[in-house]
Amino acid sequence: MVEDVQLSGDTVTVPGPLKAGANFHKVGDDLKPGDRILAAGTQLGAAEIGVAAATGRASLPVRRRPRVALMSTGDELVEVGNRPGPGQIPDSNRWALLAALREAGAEVNVLGIAPDEAEPLRALVVDALGDADALVTSGGVSVGTHDLVKPLLESLGTVHVGRVKLKPGKPFTFATLGHAPLPDPLPWGERVAFGLPGFPVSSLVTFEVFVRPALRKMQGFAQLHRPTLPVRLGYDARPTADRTEYQRVTLRRDGLELIAETTGSQSSSRLMSLAGAHALVKVPAGDQGIIAGSIVEAMILSLP
Repeated sequence: MVEDVQLSGDTVTVPGPLKAGANFHKVGDDLKPGDRILAAGTQLGAAEIGVAAATGRASLPVRRRPRVALMSTGDELVEVGNRPGPGQIPDSNRWALLAALREAGAEVNVLGIAPDEAEPLRALVVDALGDADALVTSGGVSVGTHDLVKPLLESLGTVHVGRVKLKPGKPFTFATLGHAPLPDPLPWGERVAFGLPGFPVSSLVTFEVFVRPALRKMQGFAQLHRPTLPVRLGYDARPTADRTEYQRVTLRRDGLELIAETTGSQSSSRLMSLAGAHALVKVPAGDQGIIAGSIVEAMILSLP
């Protein structure tokens, strides 16, 4: 190394203990001719961009971020910061989903709270989809008289999924919009729509399971889903007879194993069950009763 030599005029004296080739980085140590630098579908982080720059790539082909129109539905909702009246609650879902959408790479147009009226709701959605690739809604997809989102999606296209065998999140809905065989196909071409349940946990869990992978697919990523790991249940998990359940857990290490501990009540209205959760454990449907100690699959949200 330069700091180990002695310089006297034009003469450089190298200390005897240094070996030829030491502290020398050869051309091709990092990449050789013919090596693949970055595969299609790779997410570009700091190292990937650095490798591209080091190999002289001034530009790379990328997918643009998907544009998503986001709205909540329900006359019972009030804007966060306003005092709820009788029978009203703050609109927490929209802000939670906004954060989730941005983390998933989407550009979001926040539409606000849609009214429980068919024609104003339709006008809002049709106008927003002129400049969006996807629609994400919260609430209005169950079977109540004021649940207007699913009928709206049926009138604008094709509802492919109207219920899922999932807990929480049974009313999840997926549709494609604006295409034939509508009698008057809409001018903006085909769009996709995700109708998420109104309960806060149901909304975020179905986002993780269905919407986030779809948004990553739109962006061309090869890795669509969050990583999964096998974990051992450290609590008494009760399966649901006919539905797979995603339960919210924290993780701790015990030797070579990860142990999952419940975050408490798994009610679909209890958003605190997700706050600070490290993972969603997948409890298969069944009638086998309590399954403490079993090995199950966990979708990793963060690591402790």
